[in-house]
Amino acid sequence: MRYTFSRVAPSGRDVQASWADERLSSEVSGVRFVGSSYGRGFQIGTTGFHDFAAEHHLRSASHRRLRVRGRELRIATGADKRTTIASLIGPRHELMTVFSGPAPTDHTLTGLFGVLRVSDSTSGMVVRPERNTLLEAVNEHVLLVGESHSSLDLPVPAEARRMKPRSKGADTAHGEVWRRPLHHGRRSRTAHDYAYIVGTRKGIGEAVAGPESKISSRTLLDWVDSIDIAWT
Repeated sequence: MRYTFSRVAPSGRDVQASWADERLSSEVSGVRFVGSSYGRGFQIGTTGFHDFAAEHHLRSASHRRLRVRGRELRIATGADKRTTIASLIGPRHELMTVFSGPAPTDHTLTGLFGVLRVSDSTSGMVVRPERNTLLEAVNEHVLLVGESHSSLDLPVPAEARRMKPRSKGADTAHGEVWRRPLHHGRRSRTAHDYAYIVGTRKGIGEAVAGPESKISSRTLLDWVDSIDIAWT
């Protein structure tokens, strides 16, 4: 069976990926905005993203809420005050960022999220800074995780071009593939010891296997061979 995934990335660009025999378990988009002395990374997940992160990554968290541009801003801070998760809640997706150290003030949070224009739909969440901020998006990508815990990272084309090796890759069903070792210094390697850079005519992605107990080497290589990626 072949599976197809479509998503609108944070910048508003569309990406489609397809592959064989690996059900999708979860997906998240990421983007970082930079400009002047400002730098902040965000993740976008589906409904429940914030609450799941707070429950599983923060112990005895305190919770509070603010309103930013007509949307709920949900905040959770761990009991040790070392980590704070703040998420702007849309009808279908949630825009999250993580702070380490002292919890940010309300003024900091409303200022941070207040300069972002957010549009949420079934296709994805588009996030753009206001023009007068002079901020720009970098390191934008969509990350897919399958039932075997294998992952496929899809950076936007501008980022992806820097991933592509100059040498010719091995042929796949839809393009070519290169591999890089995940564990340096190990002499004996299996298919699981590599990340796979998959290049097609319209996109590039990086595939990393889940544990061998979840996906065999043969199934892993067949999955990598079947991957097709297209940005529009």
